[in-house]
Amino acid sequence: MKNMDKPDSHQLTGDQIAELSQVAREISSGRLADARAFQRILDFTLKLTGADAGSIYLYDKEIDVLRLAGTTGIGVDRLKPVRGSQGITGWVLTHSKIRIVNEGCTDPDYLECTPSMKSEVCVPVLFQDKAVGVLNLESRRKSHFSEDQARLIGLIASILTGAIQQLVQCHDHGSRPGHL
Repeated sequence: MKNMDKPDSHQLTGDQIAELSQVAREISSGRLADARAFQRILDFTLKLTGADAGSIYLYDKEIDVLRLAGTTGIGVDRLKPVRGSQGITGWVLTHSKIRIVNEGCTDPDYLECTPSMKSEVCVPVLFQDKAVGVLNLESRRKSHFSEDQARLIGLIASILTGAIQQLVQCHDHGSRPGHL
């Protein structure tokens, strides 16, 4: 049996698949409010990857800013809205591509929020074929994230689409998630 706490472990166990399926069902049914849905995704993703911190940003195109929608492992006071093209998160939003940064301090796009973080993986959250946000994970270890993990995180980010769809529908209809 593989230890899923190891950075190079990227195969899901039956229990992890069941947990991910449960999160997806809760989001698609509208039983979770947006903040709780984002928190469930972050908690699951950090547990799966062994990352030390994670955040979800949603893009506000009217003012060209990525706004923090959820975080874990990082103090919210350290994270601020980011311009839509700034940093690793902005690059991922602009290019709609996954990006792995093995040594943050050497990457010209890297914006240091927490000095102890050494590596990062950032994946776009897509809605109707457009990047509307990013799922960002960080680790205190250099080269923590593999290409396979990044693809798995991309799959998990696709589940966020359900939560975002709930938000868009509620905004358009003036109601709460699950009450359309």
